[in-house]
Amino acid sequence: MRLAALLFAPAMALAIDAAAVGERASRPRVAVYKSPAFVQENTDLGLAEAALFRRSSIGFDVVRIGPKETRKLDADGLRDVDVLAFPGGPDVKTAYGDTKHAEAEIKTWLRNGGRYFGTCLGMYLAGSDPGLSLLPGKANVDSECTRKGAQVRKTKDAQIQIDYTYSYGPPSRVNHTYDGQWVFFQEGGFAYDFAETDDQYVLARYSSTSDIAAVLFAYGKGSVLLTGVHPEANRDWYDGKPPVTCSQGASELSGYAADHTGLRYDIGVDMIATLWHGKAARPGNVVKGAAASGPAPQVSQNGSYTGS
Repeated sequence: MRLAALLFAPAMALAIDAAAVGERASRPRVAVYKSPAFVQENTDLGLAEAALFRRSSIGFDVVRIGPKETRKLDADGLRDVDVLAFPGGPDVKTAYGDTKHAEAEIKTWLRNGGRYFGTCLGMYLAGSDPGLSLLPGKANVDSECTRKGAQVRKTKDAQIQIDYTYSYGPPSRVNHTYDGQWVFFQEGGFAYDFAETDDQYVLARYSSTSDIAAVLFAYGKGSVLLTGVHPEANRDWYDGKPPVTCSQGASELSGYAADHTGLRYDIGVDMIATLWHGKAARPGNVVKGAAASGPAPQVSQNGSYTGS
């Protein structure tokens, strides 16, 4: 009996391994970029980005991609990837120098149905001079901190307010624009000369300037989502920050945000679903002065809402 069990064990293990491979193959895959160019204050900012994708009920298989990873940023490394995510980081010139070798491969992959998710530095990287030049027409990205009337004019970690339109999740939120939503911000960008069309959407605007804070647009058969704010920011990002005050009364981070309003996984998960489906709601009913509180929306691969 023991011999039979021993003989059966390898076959059972192979069956389990095959099932695991099949499960991974059936799940959409996101590759989060990793390199020193996307490290700030000794923190790999891609870790929070990866955690945000794991929060989505779409069921992503999350892997890392980069110069020191097993999976490299090239045509072969992108072959079985559904979403390429670029997190925050300190400098777009360094980031572009780190990725420009794959610019043509990224664009080909996008035209064939890939999806690009760019947060803060990932948004700047999608611009041009320098950058991958992914935005449509003459659209480009610049720093929100430099804008007249900007709520945050310093480059330190802060919270900023945006007006965000939900596209997925609880039916009560969809097609509603929640104004004045607090979210983590650190010298994020805004998109300019970006025209809304049938396949180009404005997802969020900075509340104080009405500058475009987040966009979605088609790129061939694929799509690109860019956000100047950090909905992936976790509690660690808020701890231990010095009590400094920004211009115009916006508080820079002093310890952990008292009401937790800067933790906006709900916005992040909604953005992921929006990118996945390649369509977004247009700004609709405006909900003033209220946080879109509650758990993050849960959206399945087919776009159906699956939770509160």
